Order: sequence, then C-alpha cells, then structure tokens
Amino acid sequence: MEGVVEKRAEVEKKELANVAAADSVNESSKRNLETALLKNGNHAVKVVLQKREAGEKKELGEVEALDAVNEESKSNLAGLLATKHAHHEQQDKDLKEDKKELADVEALDAVNEESKANLMGLLAKKHAHHEQHDTDIKEDKKRIGGCGSPGRCE
Repeated sequence: MEGVVEKRAEVEKKELANVAAADSVNESSKRNLETALLKNGNHAVKVVLQKREAGEKKELGEVEALDAVNEESKSNLAGLLATKHAHHEQQDKDLKEDKKELADVEALDAVNEESKANLMGLLAKKHAHHEQHDTDIKEDKKRIGGCGSPGRCE
C-alpha cells in the first residue's frame, strides 16, 4: 500500500508543477493590469510593452512584405494572360486582314476580263443579228412593194 501512496503523491506533485507553470491570467486581465501599471508610471512595464510593440511591427512588416501568391499560381496566371494576349492579337490581325480583303474586293470590277469579252461577243452577235433582221424586214418590204401595214400584204 505504501507504493500506491507514493505514486499518488508523485502524480499530485506533477499536477501542481503543471498548474504552477500554467498562465492562469486571461488576456483581458493582463491588459487591465498593464494599463493600471502604466498609469502608475512603472518603467519596466513600459519597456516590455515597447519591445512587444516593436516586435509586432516588425512581424507585421515581414508579413506585408511577403508575396501572397505562390510561384505556381503566378506561372499559371502568366501563361493564361500570355495565351489571352496572343489570342487577342491574332483576332486583331485577322480583323485587319479581313477589312483589307473586303476593301480590295470592293475595289475590284465584279466582272472579270474573260467574262467581259464573252459578253461583248454575245452582244455584238445579238446586235448584228438584230441589224440583219431589220435589214431583212426592209428588204422584204421593198420586194413586196411597200405594203406598209402588217396583215394587208398577204
């Protein structure tokens, strides 16, 4: 039984050491105590607070200096932006080329030279045929004696 009592005493001793090491004052109480000590002009407290504030400012500066975007994300974003930029440039180039082609097409004569020559030949034949027809009619009228009105010369 003596071993059990010793074990229990040892466990209690460890628990007491843990309780003594624990900070039993909450943050609100610490701030209130600091404020009260500062009002009384305690120099040691002021020095501790200044050191703490300097450390916090330093840490804040380090955090602000950190780049919040990792390198992989930067690389991915740079790739996407490059692709988008290249795509946009290609679209602008294509649009410019399309406008130039459209202007060139509008400036062109819609009928090519071969078609013009064929059409002129056909029109010349038609005109010659029409003139021949008119000439034939005049000759026929002269042969039949100048009948004058259609239907009476039969």
